[in-house]
Amino acid sequence: MLSKGFAAALALLPLISWAGEYSLTVDRVTIDTGDFSKQGIGYNGASPGPILRFREGEDVTIHVTKESLINSDLRITGVDQLNF
Repeated sequence: MLSKGFAAALALLPLISWAGEYSLTVDRVTIDTGDFSKQGIGYNGASPGPILRFREGEDVTIHVTKESLINSDLRITGVDQLNF
């Protein structure tokens, strides 16, 4: 039998990505807190978006596509951003 913590960690695996090449789609999503729903910006259909994990020295390519005419930025912290 799986512990609750281990089962919860397994449930998050599709939301966690490891170094390599990734595609992010930015679009409007409905954020439902349980108490209310609100329109917001999501990545790959979810808010918050997926977790991308990298190690120092790894080469990573992230392709970003905006699906609608929304004002949004993609903020990447702790990473040297090249080829912009």
